Amino acid sequence: MEDKRLPTPGIAESAFAVTEQGPTSLPDTAMTAHLPRTVCAPDAAHRLVAGACPRCGSTAFKQLKAKRGTTLTNDRECKDCGTHYMTIPAPVSSAVRTAMQFSGVMVILGGILAALLQLALTSGSAGVGGGSFRLYGVIFSVMAGMSLLRMPQQTQELREKRLKEYLASASPDSPPPVELPRSPDVVFLSGLFGTLALVVPLVSSLFLALAFGPLAIVFGAVALAQGHRKGLIGTILGVVGLVGWGLLFVFVFLG
Repeated sequence: MEDKRLPTPGIAESAFAVTEQGPTSLPDTAMTAHLPRTVCAPDAAHRLVAGACPRCGSTAFKQLKAKRGTTLTNDRECKDCGTHYMTIPAPVSSAVRTAMQFSGVMVILGGILAALLQLALTSGSAGVGGGSFRLYGVIFSVMAGMSLLRMPQQTQELREKRLKEYLASASPDSPPPVELPRSPDVVFLSGLFGTLALVVPLVSSLFLALAFGPLAIVFGAVALAQGHRKGLIGTILGVVGLVGWGLLFVFVFLG
């Protein structure tokens, strides 16, 4: 693995200096767009070092596994200096949070509207026979939508839980926790919408592929224009979802 080093502060430095400047990050992450930032509780008790060993700055690490019956606090070991340190997820940006909430509502409404449309188009015994199928479709769409709605909050809860574990168990000479760098928002949103364009029609409305597919392509194109090659993944997912479900619709319903 290529050894990349990031500038890191001295461990003996006052932890409350973090209020002056946020975590550092690799150039290809959204963290660079959030500097400087004010860190509020419970983050203010220590400095967060994004994506690197807090002692030597190396990004080469070995994943640690918790022993049975124990709670693992430090989940990484630096391959260069052997330091064991804790990682925490980066906070969800407002753009990603809004996109997840929008997607969750769309998935729920899509499943309900698809069930109502199918009910309106069927009658007699056909309508009764398909009742359980429509019910399962609504249930799955609500479950998928609620998962999307709760995901930002779950990420924040995990972040706070890890920070509390650190504060409760860290010794005075313990290295600070490491905030994992996140992908740029345009890359994440492209991948999110591309995945939804492929998966959501299975549990909700087929027509949602017409919404999520183009969004994935647009955000992927923006990511590529900004030099983020990972935007190509979301673009491909969006195209496959849009074309695949579109062809299925043509052959099944119009063929």
